[in-house]
Amino acid sequence: MKTILKTVAIILLIALPVTALVGIGDVNGDGHITISDAIMALQMSAGSREPDTSTADMDRDGRVTSVDALIINKVATTAVPTPTLTPTPDDETDHIVWKSPFDVQEFDGTGKGCCQYPHKPEYDIEDEFTIRMWFRRDVFNKEQFFISNGNWKKKLGWRLMVKQTKPPYQYEQIQFDVGDGRDLNYYKTLQGITDSKWHCIVVVFNANKIYVDSKGTPTHGALILDGKADYYMARSNKKKPAISEVKPYGKEMYIGRHFCDGKFFFTGAMANIEMLDIDIGIDGGIEYYEDTKDQYPPTTA
Repeated sequence: MKTILKTVAIILLIALPVTALVGIGDVNGDGHITISDAIMALQMSAGSREPDTSTADMDRDGRVTSVDALIINKVATTAVPTPTLTPTPDDETDHIVWKSPFDVQEFDGTGKGCCQYPHKPEYDIEDEFTIRMWFRRDVFNKEQFFISNGNWKKKLGWRLMVKQTKPPYQYEQIQFDVGDGRDLNYYKTLQGITDSKWHCIVVVFNANKIYVDSKGTPTHGALILDGKADYYMARSNKKKPAISEVKPYGKEMYIGRHFCDGKFFFTGAMANIEMLDIDIGIDGGIEYYEDTKDQYPPTTA
């Protein structure tokens, strides 16, 4: 009976207009329920902010948990109609901060084909970020890097790579890592890549938005592999919430290798890598895959 009442209460909270929820859910006290309130509740659930059950305990169980953050996020994103989160193609073009100078680039696993670019602030993750690209792998059972823009000993920056999984998994995941100078978050696909076909990966990140991974964990990013957002996030410090502020590495960005010379060279091909300073969202990532999938395999590779 208690569970039923709790479920009904959650449904009513979500269904009510924002003006009816002032006080409950309005964690920062600005008179509105927004994503900022959900993020503050998430920080409370992780212990990095003092819990306030009077405003953040949405299910009224006497605690502030990630469930409360998800409820607030749901209220904030459904109570007031908002424009589509997926920009038009012209808008996206205006937000491309880096595009690979090649349509298709082959990598032989020894460093041939790898590229190095001097640091620019636009390569860093600030509030919103998207990476999208196509790739083909030729060698397996080996850790390989698509893009490296960080230092993992210092927990700085970000990287996109192929990482071998541990048993019982028998495939190799696509992994996107971010660091805030203290901790690391690891975003990993549930799908594995065990063939030499062309595949599409889209990474989205947004410090001011809450995504929910395939295990129900609140995150600030998502991975879309071949049009499917099946991913989960792991943390180097399980007591901390998802990293929202990525601390810049401030040095060279590498394509096809790790920042350390001679390590984790990519073997295969990459095509049309783009970095954007906006979050195109999961729907935008799926749309990108659907719009470009007929171009692969490319006739030049």
